[in-house]
Amino acid sequence: MKIKVMKHAVLLCGISVVLLLAGLLVLVFKGFNLGIDFTGGSILNITFDESFELNKVEDVFKASGMNVGDYQFSLSGDNQVVLRYQDKDADPEEQNTKRTAFIDALQEVYPTADQGSLDRVGAVAGAELRKNAFTAVAVACVLMLLYIWIRFEFLSGLTAVIALLHDVMMMVAVMAVTRTQVDSTFIAAMLTIVGYSINNTIIIFDRVRENKRRSRRMSNEELVDESINSCLSRTINTTVTTLFTVLALYIFGVTSIKIFTLPLLVGIVSGLYSSLFIAGPVWVWLHRIGKHGKAKKGAKGGEAKAKTAKA
Repeated sequence: MKIKVMKHAVLLCGISVVLLLAGLLVLVFKGFNLGIDFTGGSILNITFDESFELNKVEDVFKASGMNVGDYQFSLSGDNQVVLRYQDKDADPEEQNTKRTAFIDALQEVYPTADQGSLDRVGAVAGAELRKNAFTAVAVACVLMLLYIWIRFEFLSGLTAVIALLHDVMMMVAVMAVTRTQVDSTFIAAMLTIVGYSINNTIIIFDRVRENKRRSRRMSNEELVDESINSCLSRTINTTVTTLFTVLALYIFGVTSIKIFTLPLLVGIVSGLYSSLFIAGPVWVWLHRIGKHGKAKKGAKGGEAKAKTAKA
């Protein structure tokens, strides 16, 4: 069974537009659920000289009644836990008292637990992180555009970049709608998808080029449908294999892993969708615009020559 992408191109692209607009509206009215990398907070290191369970450490923290906003536990090595939490609006003395109470309660469960360093992270670091992330995405898009332009053509590179930005914006939209915490792990996930999702798009454009050489009579619409169907099973199988692996990490991983894998899941699914249903139609439409512009320019040139001849 062959799928006819171009026949339903408007509907397929319209679905993405609606989802992105919904995410944009949520982002405008509610903003992101920002983590301490962007809002500022504290980083507490706790060391252990015995085996421990991260879930139990988190349960003790919840029971301690520390007045914090968002928080995140993560492992650092084999014997250290890193606690990142928001406390910019809390009273410092009260926080010190409750932090001590938390460590004391933790030592009742794990006697070797010991408070290590306590560091503050300011919002300035978050601003720098945002700037570096946007710069990295912009540089990656420009370099990919240049590479695909050299390897294929300019419109193929432009289409690939549009599909790539679609995936990044879809990740941003889902994070805004689900109110998932946005911190440095989301930036890492976003940059991972930037490198991952471009692969399927390039493979489809490579097949378009091959089919165009074999049959020059095929229209661009037929080329896109034929190319997508010829590598459909390969694209789906590769993506599903990766998706299962990341899904397992999301289901069985700790909180810090889930924060990283959720945007990855969105990016992988969005990357598959954009490669199959967005990139091809956009490439065809860009070619139509280009041909229309050339035809219009040619018509104006013909009129100018005719006027010159009459004169």
